[in-house]
Amino acid sequence: MSIYRGIGGPGDANNNASVNLVSGLAQATAADRALAQTSEATAAARAAEAVISAAAAVVSASASAGSATTSSNNLTAALAAQTAAELALDSFDDIWLGAKSSNPAYDNDGNTLVAGAAYFNTSTNKLLVYSGAAWVILQDGITSLSGDTSPQLGGNLDLNNKVLEGALNLTGALNLSRITVASHATTADIWSGAGNQINWTGTVTTTAFPNAPKAGIERTLMCAGACSFTAGTYLLIDGVNSGDTITCAANDQIIVKAISTTHYRLSRIRYDGKAQVSAGGLTQASIMAYI
Repeated sequence: MSIYRGIGGPGDANNNASVNLVSGLAQATAADRALAQTSEATAAARAAEAVISAAAAVVSASASAGSATTSSNNLTAALAAQTAAELALDSFDDIWLGAKSSNPAYDNDGNTLVAGAAYFNTSTNKLLVYSGAAWVILQDGITSLSGDTSPQLGGNLDLNNKVLEGALNLTGALNLSRITVASHATTADIWSGAGNQINWTGTVTTTAFPNAPKAGIERTLMCAGACSFTAGTYLLIDGVNSGDTITCAANDQIIVKAISTTHYRLSRIRYDGKAQVSAGGLTQASIMAYI
């Protein structure tokens, strides 16, 4: 028979149950705490992921806005280019009217013709240009001048220092230009200037000229003052021996003819009307007769 020692004493069944209950509660509390900590960590991780996702969304939205702006700018530029191309095409279409069988009265848009408009006539196989008042036939290049019995220039003809070949038959006046060239011993260029009449200035004695473009051409030197020329192998002077020098007076004329590109013949026309004679081999009396 056991002795009763009160509640909780040794061998009391209630005491064991209490101990077990307290131990179970302690274990349950620890487990709940661990679970709570795990849930808290999971929640924090999810919150961080949410922040990252939100930032990414902001960046993506910004990039989308930039792409939209770029696309809008590209569209604006493309539309402007299209408008410019259409205007250029319309302008060209107003000038070049294409192939037609007869002279058109209007351009391809039905508007009034503008000067400079052109078209190809399929009936005559000719290219025509509108002058502002009438359609004018354009000849088939430079070779057509031989077939044109009355060709006309719209302005001055610049030969660009080139030479006209063949016979030149003129029915009107030949208006030559006048230029000024300063005298020099050998380099006074009387050939390349745009004039056949030369205002010859200076007092340097000339013994040669630069090469002429071709044989047969000539220039007229109008002496502005006292100027001199020495005859030689390449500079032949009428009535003057080789090595002799003539001195011209103001208003005398010297006709220079190119015998070849390097040989020249000079003829003096004195302003006082006297004849040109050689300065060599004459007596004082004979010289004085021409002065």
